[in-house]
Amino acid sequence: SMLGSASSSTLSTAASAVQRQGAAAALADFAETAAVICQLLGSDSTADSRSLRYLVDGALNSPIAASFTRTLDQLADLGLSEDAFALTSVIGQELLAAGHARRAAVCLECALRIGGQEPQTRLRCSVTASLGRAHWLLGRWDTALDCMRRHLKLAESCNDSAEQSRALGNLIAALSALGRSAEALRFERRRLRLCQQDSTSRLSSNSAFEQSTLGRLHTRMDTRNSMLSQRQTGQQNWRNARESESSTESTVSDEAEKLFQTKLQTAQRLEDNEAAAEALGEIGHCQAARGEHRVALRRHSERLSLLNDLRADHHQKSACLKDLISSCRSLGHWSDALQFARQLADLSTGVNSRIDSLDCLADTLWQS
Repeated sequence: SMLGSASSSTLSTAASAVQRQGAAAALADFAETAAVICQLLGSDSTADSRSLRYLVDGALNSPIAASFTRTLDQLADLGLSEDAFALTSVIGQELLAAGHARRAAVCLECALRIGGQEPQTRLRCSVTASLGRAHWLLGRWDTALDCMRRHLKLAESCNDSAEQSRALGNLIAALSALGRSAEALRFERRRLRLCQQDSTSRLSSNSAFEQSTLGRLHTRMDTRNSMLSQRQTGQQNWRNARESESSTESTVSDEAEKLFQTKLQTAQRLEDNEAAAEALGEIGHCQAARGEHRVALRRHSERLSLLNDLRADHHQKSACLKDLISSCRSLGHWSDALQFARQLADLSTGVNSRIDSLDCLADTLWQS
């Protein structure tokens, strides 16, 4: 009976896995179809209602059917159940919530084209904010920031304080994550003024919190300037000492590493993972220069983990992978070096970077 119970449990687990895979495939197929239909609706003002009907029917027969049905009922109450702008907007937001950011971005962009400039401004606020999140998830930082600024302008045109606060919060978070603290500080001041002016709403209760956030941004900006100074001083010490015949390379890297360690500690205290990853790379370079490849390998591994959490761009990851390959080669860890070289080849996009990564892979294979 124990064997039968185990077999039943295994079969149930396998069936659940197959069901999840099937649902994921069905959602991916719908996302692809929805993007094509939305592009048609967004580019052809004469597209008939059949295209819209196909879009709605597809959603009702997809894994997002339950949540879409609830939203469709709400749209019907507002008289928007056959409105192309409203429906394409909802589909895009549903796809974004389901993790299909690329197709969601297509649908949301098409929705904004369908909607024109004037109608349903509050819905345009929501759509533009969602489009900004989609571009952010895809690593399109500048496009995401542009959407966030458009969201703020739309919120101001609606004279909606809560929506303005939300738009400003998105901009502050995004700019802070990108290390652009001075710009974030300007928007935080605007948000604080908005909270102080809106004495009749719940925003006024956020004033103390905004003042606290403003103070943290000031501190963060001052500390980032301090970290930049530490980095520049460390690099200058490295260059000066290398040019001096009286200094050994070991002394050079020791002095530079102390400054980079200070930068790392500051970044960790501020929970600034971007600066921490940068500092870990610089520390790893110092350790490798002294021949301490084992500890350098650990630093670069920690750095790669942070970059993955940050969803950093491929240039940062490529640089880290090259440092890992170099450390592994120095230690004779050829299987690890090959693994990182393959990751580098998979990560490369442009022609030149692809050729360089394949050369690195071939060289590693030959040496191993």
